Amino acid sequence: MSELLKYLDPLETVKCNLCECEDTKVIHDQERFDLPVNTVICNNCGLVYINPRPIEKNYYKMYEVDYRVAVSGTDDWLENKFQEQRGYSQRKVIPFYLRHYKDFSGNLLDVGCSYGGLMMPFKEEFSDVNLFGIEPVVNIAEQAQLKTGAKIHVGPIETAEFSEKFNLIIFARCLNHMLDPMTTIQKARSMLDEQGKLLIILHDAISTLMFQGLSQFTEITHPYIFSPETIKSLLAKAGFKIIGYEDKAFDPSHLSKEDIQSVSFRKRFGKMFILAQKTDQTEISYPDADEIWERIQTHARFYADYKDTASKGLWHEKVRHILSGLKSKFK
Repeated sequence: MSELLKYLDPLETVKCNLCECEDTKVIHDQERFDLPVNTVICNNCGLVYINPRPIEKNYYKMYEVDYRVAVSGTDDWLENKFQEQRGYSQRKVIPFYLRHYKDFSGNLLDVGCSYGGLMMPFKEEFSDVNLFGIEPVVNIAEQAQLKTGAKIHVGPIETAEFSEKFNLIIFARCLNHMLDPMTTIQKARSMLDEQGKLLIILHDAISTLMFQGLSQFTEITHPYIFSPETIKSLLAKAGFKIIGYEDKAFDPSHLSKEDIQSVSFRKRFGKMFILAQKTDQTEISYPDADEIWERIQTHARFYADYKDTASKGLWHEKVRHILSGLKSKFK
């Protein structure tokens, strides 16, 4: 989009945020909005990110002015966002939390809280809950405060200062927007109490490559793209142990004909739900970059075959053959 081109001057080159390596290969040279930026993969740990990328000052300007319009074409849709977020939290987020931890009380911080719909059901579901939020867009932060009664910091997490310690910090589909995810997670750790937890919801973009091309794989507003392996490694290095993990990845060898023919088949991929607890131990162990790179290539090949078979009406006949060549990494 032409309105985003101004943010590409200047660009900066960054190291891998997970292992600090500078050895990368280019996955694609264009992103979702047709901007000429490189998506790369670290050859040491497999983290995927945009490099080079806009400087920090331009990223903040982009979020303040053009981000919502770039993603949706308008900002009118935000008026309905509170109820949408609230329903999603009631259907998905709280049930996930309760499957892995029995109860909640205390201070909850929602980073990138938007209108506050995701955190509000925690106050409705549990007793003795105090809501806090971080939201960089002023008018949205004001609406979140009105709708939830939460104490909202207007700005990025880097500038947030709370006197309170938190029992739970939520990053719902926002960690990939951070310019320095490792530092962000480390700061979140310092804001938690001794038994504090992180609840992270992330888009697994690699899984979506089965149904979209590499040009749609990343966008300028997502400086980092996490896989299950890289987010787990980042959390371990930052001093967290995972106590709950769920995703929509699949084992192709167990796909039934009904799965393939299901209307929801194409919508099964993409979300990782993680509940992690603060720990005094840190672990530095990096994923196998070659395995992640191979999965990207395999999914891209699948998409090429998918386009061909779908256009010829042969999807159901050929898809199982294509899927049989994939190996699930997510047991």
